Amino acid sequence: MKKVRKLSFLGILGVLTVVLFLAGISFMQAQDTEDTWAVRIPTQTEAESNNLNFFGMAPDGYYENNGSTVTVDVTRNKVGGVWGHRYYDFEYHFNFRITNENLGSPPSEYVGFQNINNSYWDDLVYPDKDKPCCQFPGDLCAEGGCVDCDPPCMATFLNGTHPHPDYESFYFVVEVFDHDIEAMQPGEPYIFGSASEYLIEHDKYEPGDYLFMVARYRNDCYADPPYHDIEIKRNINYQRALDLGNPINIEIQQLDPGTYDDIECDGIWRIRVYPYDKYGTSEKLGFLKVQERYCDRNKWYYSMEAKNSSFNFYIDFIKNPQSSTPPEEPLASPSGLNATPSSCTKIDLSWTDNSDNESGFEIERITDSSLFTVGANVISYADTKVSENTAYSYKVRAFNDAGSSTYSNTAIATTPPCGTDPPEAPTGLTAKQPGAALKVMLGWTDNSTNEEEFKIYRDGAVIASVGPDTTSYVDEPISPSTTYSYTVCAYNSSGKRCSGSVSITTR
Repeated sequence: MKKVRKLSFLGILGVLTVVLFLAGISFMQAQDTEDTWAVRIPTQTEAESNNLNFFGMAPDGYYENNGSTVTVDVTRNKVGGVWGHRYYDFEYHFNFRITNENLGSPPSEYVGFQNINNSYWDDLVYPDKDKPCCQFPGDLCAEGGCVDCDPPCMATFLNGTHPHPDYESFYFVVEVFDHDIEAMQPGEPYIFGSASEYLIEHDKYEPGDYLFMVARYRNDCYADPPYHDIEIKRNINYQRALDLGNPINIEIQQLDPGTYDDIECDGIWRIRVYPYDKYGTSEKLGFLKVQERYCDRNKWYYSMEAKNSSFNFYIDFIKNPQSSTPPEEPLASPSGLNATPSSCTKIDLSWTDNSDNESGFEIERITDSSLFTVGANVISYADTKVSENTAYSYKVRAFNDAGSSTYSNTAIATTPPCGTDPPEAPTGLTAKQPGAALKVMLGWTDNSTNEEEFKIYRDGAVIASVGPDTTSYVDEPISPSTTYSYTVCAYNSSGKRCSGSVSITTR
């Protein structure tokens, strides 16, 4: 009996030990999740002056976590990581991602590439010449077989201010194996691909570090239409690179936390890609492998790839930034867009402002891609650059320094032929509430003989349309103790004319 009790005690002690161990791991992981990260990329001006090929388009090149739009994170010792290896899992996982969600088009917070042209490409390979690698969204390359593309599609795509606006996301991923970046001293570089002493001792040089950049058109493979992703990647094993004479041109370096005057932080780690072999013995220029990924009929192809020697850039991951500007709340989209021809050469637009932090609104005339802007809190616009007897469609979105909202609904209006007068405006508009009934009775005087309908507006939005010669309308149900403003407009094919507004506060 005593022996059984002793075993039970040891068993309980063992369980407690395991529980405390797991609790310690959970605590450490919880501590890790408290860290916040931001990214700083050279601005386009900095990139141009330093001959860099990659730059940030956000103000000051600075990106913080911003909901579904911008994600910056660094994960340590992730169990079962995507890039886990039979020897061990990665030590650090750097991830910087931007999506098109809530950004509009073109995405103002995206990233850009520059100084990429056909003269830099060597060893250009078309693994499958039958795949239409030249059919980029937006016809960036001529249609036809790959061998007919001049310049190659990838060069054309990369040498722009930002990736194609229809692309869903851009992301930058780095996997660092068996190296504690937070134990580094400022200025001390870690050579990308360096093996640990354990691996060297056991004659194992896998898996090597990994860098991956992608501009992704869609996250899934669809049969139609065909589309492409651009992938820039590098998987380096230091010893193997030396044995094969491949370049070592990527490093991680810890910077002084005071590197940026306007950002206080706990640490900055710079991931730098050089255009030459900085650490190896080979004279070969450094390169990144660039691939074009093509999707058609639910199957992926790598239709074109090249090794490019021109890439020269860096990206800084900033731990726990403390004095940076907090991200603005996502902009709410305007709604209730209405388009009405007020004459043969004028269309009146109105919408509902659902945000309180916009800098203004951008109106797009979809018909010919014309753009117009108005200031904050403005809810109307008169388009006087239209032709008679023509249909136009519009959409509107809010914008501020952080980006743009999604678009409102689409509104369509057709201008009448010139020469026909719009109807006379109704007058004498009244609004009355009978007793405590939850309704408002409207009445007006019809002064026209050529109206086709009357539209009733409540607080600037159309709530009803009635036929010609009508002089009353009942708005129900309504809310008690609420102030409403009403306007009535007479319409015909030449435009509209409106009464004055009348307000009423319900009981």
